[in-house]
Amino acid sequence: MDSLRGVESRSAPVVLHRIRRHSHTVTGVPIPGISADGIGSPTDHAHTPPGVLTKIDTIQTKKSSIGSSVGLISAQFSERKMNCKNCNKKTNCCCKKCTLEKLKIYSRRENITQRYEEKERLQAEILAFIDPTESLKEQITIKEDRLIKLHIAVENAKMRIAMKQSEVNKLDTTPHSKPSQFDAVFTSQSNFISRADIKKKEKSERLTKLEEEVAKKRLKYCIHACRIFPVQVYDVNVESVTVKSKNSKNWAVVNDSELQKGLRIAIRNSYINDKLRAKLANQLSNGTISLPLDLHPPFAAFTNTLQLVHLLSVIFNFRPPETLSHHDLCIRERWTKESLNRDWSTLCDAVIYLCIFIGMSHTKLKYTDPHHNLIALASFVVNDYNNINRIGSRPMCDLSEVHALIEAQRPEDCQKKDELDESWTFVD
Repeated sequence: MDSLRGVESRSAPVVLHRIRRHSHTVTGVPIPGISADGIGSPTDHAHTPPGVLTKIDTIQTKKSSIGSSVGLISAQFSERKMNCKNCNKKTNCCCKKCTLEKLKIYSRRENITQRYEEKERLQAEILAFIDPTESLKEQITIKEDRLIKLHIAVENAKMRIAMKQSEVNKLDTTPHSKPSQFDAVFTSQSNFISRADIKKKEKSERLTKLEEEVAKKRLKYCIHACRIFPVQVYDVNVESVTVKSKNSKNWAVVNDSELQKGLRIAIRNSYINDKLRAKLANQLSNGTISLPLDLHPPFAAFTNTLQLVHLLSVIFNFRPPETLSHHDLCIRERWTKESLNRDWSTLCDAVIYLCIFIGMSHTKLKYTDPHHNLIALASFVVNDYNNINRIGSRPMCDLSEVHALIEAQRPEDCQKKDELDESWTFVD
């Protein structure tokens, strides 16, 4: 026992001395099968790898049996096991050489693992860069093919331009000679153009004469139409009621004193004004046969005005946007206040557009007073037939101001048309 202890006491300091001397060359990689804290003192963890003995007083050496021979003792001493005083955990004690070899192997394996992980990460990044370019390779190839074709086309175009330019230069250098066979053609063409100009002038002069004749005939027919349906304005307060006219039997006595005041418009043998028209609109719902005698003249004046406008439209070859003839009024079965107001609005529209068609200014026209517009139209036509000359060949006038005038002066009850009323004729 004493000899064994002496062997242990002589060999233990040597191991401690060697380990401490080379402790700075050993890495801190944990050895499998050994705890991370190791067996030694906690103060030596930063310098000594775990699993290496540092202090002799913390180790207890145990042997299963003690042999009598020194060879047996040395064999058992080389394979001894030690345990910690604190946790009694048994561990194999290796020499410095074996410990360093194991540490190198573990360190190499860790380095290989780290390099493999770094390689995988770099490969993933490379794939992230390569994938978009792979998807664009087809497009890049197509565009490169197009660029090649465009370059070829440009080169071919340059060659053609050079060839054409050389041909043009050759033609410029050659003297220009006029073919003799074309002289007759050029002469005939110039003669034809001169004859065409002469014919054009003759036709324009003839057209001017015809337009003057048409204007004179229109003036004549307009005068006849105004004689058939004369339009006059009377002031009831000034008019002498004692004078009896030839057509006095056609005049009805009006008992309403309010209707005797103001202006009254006479058309042929009838008369009308705003008050009589309003009263006529109220009484027409009972039918035209049951109209009172004092409302016959205003109704006749309304129909006579329609006939006069129709005659003037035929004379000047004018087609109003909406037409309403005397025949339509005669065959109408049902009359209402709204229907008469719409008919009156149609009459006002036709007169306004007729005056604008023959060349009158819209500033002198009133939408709600068609009879005054007809009187102004007659004066415009009779004063000078040149006012109605070349009506058909005039440029189109701007009707925006006319539409604004109509919309501003049109009554509210005439804004909407009754689609069920058959008296309306819509013209495309």
